[in-house]
Amino acid sequence: MPQRDIQEAVHPNAFGQLALGTCLTKVSKRTDLLNNTATVFTCVNDGHKGKDGMTVTEMGFS
Repeated sequence: MPQRDIQEAVHPNAFGQLALGTCLTKVSKRTDLLNNTATVFTCVNDGHKGKDGMTVTEMGFS
């Protein structure tokens, strides 16, 4: 089966890989987020500092 745009749309580019890694690292350091497995969080980039601009915010419980 040939690759299609729709299949490739979910694969992050190099920046996306760095951003995901930074986000997961920051979440792993937030023990307040890890104490409850139902916690929902967001990881947002400020748009100016590359991967270092990632911020983790708790959104509550699912």
